[in-house]
Amino acid sequence: MKVNNSNLHLKKPNELNTYQLNQLNTLLDECDTHDEYSGSNLVKGNEYDLRRIVFVLDNSVVGFMTPRQDSRFDNRWRTGAIFVTANFRGMGIAPMAIKKFFKNKKGYSWISNLNKASQNAFTSAGFVKGEERNSTNSSSPLPFEKGYNWYKN
Repeated sequence: MKVNNSNLHLKKPNELNTYQLNQLNTLLDECDTHDEYSGSNLVKGNEYDLRRIVFVLDNSVVGFMTPRQDSRFDNRWRTGAIFVTANFRGMGIAPMAIKKFFKNKKGYSWISNLNKASQNAFTSAGFVKGEERNSTNSSSPLPFEKGYNWYKN
């Protein structure tokens, strides 16, 4: 399946049909069993559900992100963690979703030095690498790993 601007849509959960809502619940269950996301605030039934942006490819739910504005960085938008279901990884969905979401928004992201896929995805969406800093996420598998702030104007 070819991914392009016309068949990848970003939707809020209240814009999904019943079939897609069921797919989203399955995707959230998959995410919660993934080593990097398990136990995080990405799972069902929390306040992040209302902010979630769902990636719909043709009629199928294939991923999501949970964006928010961050007052620590001039109210720039951040995506939060991005998750794409295993069968659709490597197809360019995350980079295209990032590009679509940030089209007219200033953006910020902290990306680990180890996460080359995210570095490539954000670069393709127009982000540039800023200053290096340690992660402040104490629940991270590597709580104080090195990474960079990335910005889009």
